[in-house]
Amino acid sequence: MPIEGFHDIKGQRFFKWIVIGPFEVIRRPNVKFHRWLCRCECGGEFYVRQALLLYGGSRSCMSCAKRKHGRSHSAEYRIWDGMRRRCHNVLDNGYPRYGGRGIVVCERWRKSFPDFLSDMGLRPGPGYTLDRINNEGDYEPGNVRWATSREQAQNRSDNVFLEYEGARHCLAEWSRLVSIRPTTLGMRIAAGMSPEMALYKSPRKYWDGVSP
Repeated sequence: MPIEGFHDIKGQRFFKWIVIGPFEVIRRPNVKFHRWLCRCECGGEFYVRQALLLYGGSRSCMSCAKRKHGRSHSAEYRIWDGMRRRCHNVLDNGYPRYGGRGIVVCERWRKSFPDFLSDMGLRPGPGYTLDRINNEGDYEPGNVRWATSREQAQNRSDNVFLEYEGARHCLAEWSRLVSIRPTTLGMRIAAGMSPEMALYKSPRKYWDGVSP
């Protein structure tokens, strides 16, 4: 039977609130209202009246309303918010690749943007985003750095790495360093060439019937 005044808003975002449920009907003398369990961006969970959510009467928990870090429109804040959403919001497009496979944000960072900023500092430049050093690890101090897109590409879990004379790089980086096509280098490694042969053999020659 439909509940009068009920709006199915579970999973929706209202400013800093994410509605996570459950829904409750509260009846008191001379008053009845509806409320939802919500999670604030800081990680705190509170029941909030449905009407306040729908009409903008509540935008965050009281702690966040009192805390002024002055960077809510900064790139660092947007990156921090995106990190938490893809790890902890099942409705986020990135959730299957992060939270869906068990990657989480440590409690210190999940609950506090100022703590995250204190640990990570400002990003070095506009081309930097967050990169996990261990791609199977969580977002936590010691496993996260500011990195460029090229550095992140080199740190992908599906990269093939090659060591030669004490240097270890992924194939894409070796390709850039020795001016050889990545596909050529990949074919040589797959064919069993030694690192020296794979990196420096003339592309005009053939080896064991494999064209580089």
